[in-house]
Amino acid sequence: MKKIAVIATSGKAGGLIAQKAFGRGHEATAIVRNKARLKVEVTTILEKDIFELTSEDLAGFDAIVLAHRAPEGHEEDYSKVAHVMIKLLENIDSRLIVVGGASSLYLDESHEKRLLDVIPTDLPYYPTLLEMAKASLIYEASKLNVTFFSPAEFF
Repeated sequence: MKKIAVIATSGKAGGLIAQKAFGRGHEATAIVRNKARLKVEVTTILEKDIFELTSEDLAGFDAIVLAHRAPEGHEEDYSKVAHVMIKLLENIDSRLIVVGGASSLYLDESHEKRLLDVIPTDLPYYPTLLEMAKASLIYEASKLNVTFFSPAEFF
């Protein structure tokens, strides 16, 4: 049995991940802003805003899944959250799994062209794609034990 924390468990991806973890017998901790919105069964609930988390809140987990989705108009939060997570986890030996976005995926073997590079910039969700791609580079440059998971464009 693993101890898994899922940040933003009340969202689509976070809820599915926590549900799977709990269903497979893992100790699943939901970290949510509003526990009333939680729709899945978990072992423990921590009601706290992502920007108020402490290293102590995240200590002791085998894995921490970040399924945060920034609200429209606050897409820069993806980079802000990346910096917060790096600071919080710098002395914690847990794997961080970030549910990112397809915009960071490379389209070629030489890793020069990303999906972000070929998507029209006038799409209404382009700011989300851009900021998620920026966040992926922040995590990549960190020293964390991190996996940036990129679901399909229309997950």
